[in-house]
Amino acid sequence: MKLLLTEQAIVGSKGKLPSRYIEKEGKLFYWWDNDYPLTEEALAIFHKYHILQDNKDGAIVLPEFEIDESQKDAHYYFCKNNLTKYKRVTTNKGMGFYDIPNLDCY
Repeated sequence: MKLLLTEQAIVGSKGKLPSRYIEKEGKLFYWWDNDYPLTEEALAIFHKYHILQDNKDGAIVLPEFEIDESQKDAHYYFCKNNLTKYKRVTTNKGMGFYDIPNLDCY
C-alpha cells in the first residue's frame, strides 16, 4: 500500500502519515498514533520500503490489479504492550469473517 506524501506530512505533524512502525524479519508494520508525531526515522523507513508517493494532483495512482479470491493473505495481530508478541493468520477470508486469535499479552 502506498502512502500519499503531502505538504502537511512534515516531521512533528500528527495524523498525516503513520507515525509508528516496527520492522521485523524484513517486514514493515506501521500504524497511525495520533498522540505520537511523525519522525525523521519514520520517514526514512517509509522511503526505504518505497511506500511513499508524491503526487501533484493529491491522489494516489493505483496500479492495475486483478482480484483473485483464492489467494491467501496474512493478517497480523500484535499485543499493544509488547510488539514482539504477535500471531499471524493466513487466510483467504477478510478480517471480521473469521475468529480473531487469542494472544497471551501478559
